[in-house]
Amino acid sequence: MMNEKKSEPFKAMKRSETDPGTTSKEERPVDSDRLNSLIDLLRNTRKIEWGGGDVIGKAEDGKDILQWPFPIYPDGLYESLYELAVPDRNYIENYERLGDPIDYGNLTMEESRTVITHYVRGERFCDGLIASAVEDGTLLKVAERMKEICDRNGSEN
Repeated sequence: MMNEKKSEPFKAMKRSETDPGTTSKEERPVDSDRLNSLIDLLRNTRKIEWGGGDVIGKAEDGKDILQWPFPIYPDGLYESLYELAVPDRNYIENYERLGDPIDYGNLTMEESRTVITHYVRGERFCDGLIASAVEDGTLLKVAERMKEICDRNGSEN
């Protein structure tokens, strides 16, 4: 099946500079230093290590208590993703409109931020979602697309 974006309008709600809980019609510019650092980090990270899964005690019935496994992300990865996402409050609807498979090479800046928001928010419910997107190159494709847009539009977008 060919990738086709759904024709419904993209619902953009951007975070205000002064109050993260409000929205603004003005999109916050991309921090080019943070974006470049993220791209370097993603290019140099092929595998995310996992911690946990260890026996951390015994229950009253004598059974082992195990710590749930969790990804150990490189310093700055999660923070950079969160900063670049400008959380899209309609990310579920907007992500679904991107189609399957997503054509990362043709994403707009808003769509790129929606994809990042999808992974940042999804990590709260599924440990390792960001890890899978790092390891399969998805987040690198999105970050490189954001840089391409910024470069085309004159450093910051």
